[in-house]
Amino acid sequence: MTGTAWKLVQVGASPLATASPDDRAPFIQFDQQSQASGYSGVNNFSGSYLSDRSSLKFGPVIMTRRAGSPAQMEIESALMKALGDTQGYRISGSTLDLLDANGKPLARFDSTPIK
Repeated sequence: MTGTAWKLVQVGASPLATASPDDRAPFIQFDQQSQASGYSGVNNFSGSYLSDRSSLKFGPVIMTRRAGSPAQMEIESALMKALGDTQGYRISGSTLDLLDANGKPLARFDSTPIK
């Protein structure tokens, strides 16, 4: 999980619409010190995480407090809920799925180079 940025491509059952070139896509990245950080499409966020081979849990998340369009705020809300509900993960090729306690996907990310 570490060493790459993970671009959000789906949250819940809803794929994200392709952003215009000027829009910054939502993403998350993980460091070696158990800190996750990212961008929700509106706000920057960060927090701790605990992980082993298949489990993943996020600690409290702090975030900036900018407002966005209703569509952007809906994606942000769904992403924050997904982080809070995450109990596991699965990496397949260049795809990261966050999973609930029953193994159901909550959010999907594609790997992208860190800029």
